[in-house]
Amino acid sequence: MMAAACFCVWYTQSGFPREIILSDTGVWDLRAVDFSQKIVRFEGKVEYIEDALLTPEEFALRADEAVIADTRYTGARYGTSRIRLLVPEGMSCAISENSPLGAVRIFLNGEWMEDLGRPGHDAESAIPAGAFFYYTLRPRGGVIEIVQQVSNFAHRINESHAGYMIGSVGLMRSFFIRTTHMTALVMGCFLALFFVHLTLWFMFRSYRPNLYFAFFCFVWMVRTAVVERNPFLDMFPRVLWEIPFRVNYLTVPLTIILLTLIMNMLFPESMPRIYKRVAYTTGVLFAMLSLFMDTVPLSSSLIWYEATTLALLVWYIPCLVIRLWKNRKITLPQSIYLVGV
Repeated sequence: MMAAACFCVWYTQSGFPREIILSDTGVWDLRAVDFSQKIVRFEGKVEYIEDALLTPEEFALRADEAVIADTRYTGARYGTSRIRLLVPEGMSCAISENSPLGAVRIFLNGEWMEDLGRPGHDAESAIPAGAFFYYTLRPRGGVIEIVQQVSNFAHRINESHAGYMIGSVGLMRSFFIRTTHMTALVMGCFLALFFVHLTLWFMFRSYRPNLYFAFFCFVWMVRTAVVERNPFLDMFPRVLWEIPFRVNYLTVPLTIILLTLIMNMLFPESMPRIYKRVAYTTGVLFAMLSLFMDTVPLSSSLIWYEATTLALLVWYIPCLVIRLWKNRKITLPQSIYLVGV
């Protein structure tokens, strides 16, 4: 069932007509795009003034100070960017994307749209947030101007200020509905698998892989809810941004611990004792960090945990291959699990 859902998601998303257009100037010329047939993701560099939170009028007055930059590689913790899109005159369009920037105040064509969190000059004055936004608008003189005041005191690195989707209202609405429905489908499949394997464990208590895999499915249902289009925040809009942030990080070590438990039970002779100790110890340690560490060093520590997990994987694969080669026989549960992984 999960394989069918994955194929459905891949086919539905990859089959949607869209195009990525890059720019190194902060200006995207989209006048030749047929927006009745496709949507566009505009990516690249933006006009950027660091260490200043400016309105569109103030940015225009200080435009000579702006640099053309990919904001992912700037060291500034706060600043203002400007994006200009050249589009067909008179078109009605929509702009949409997840906003993981930290805190952002958005202006379209000089008009304030909303604050996602509250941009600030330091960690005390800034309030981070994560949200999905969707705006409809008309260009002025064939130009759409996006000004963003952004501050980031919550993540290890800055996000790109570009990377949004733009298209006709009809296609963008269809893309949004299709994406959210696919997220709901994946969450539903994980939830169904959770109940199926939990029921199997109640029926066959001695076979604990069913219990561990049920927990695995539940963890990934939760992860999908806080990562993919963030339906968690749609369901609980008053929840602090930090909760889904920490839940997202917590699912990483829980996934590794549960997979290790299952592999140890299905292939008991393939896993050295010291390997299990390292996997469980590092997993529990990072899980504790996910709950209590400040978010900026936490996002940095994820790199080290991923590196440790990769080293464990490189260590374990030869052990598993040697074990399977010696036995020359794989049971049906083992085969199904290997294919699933």
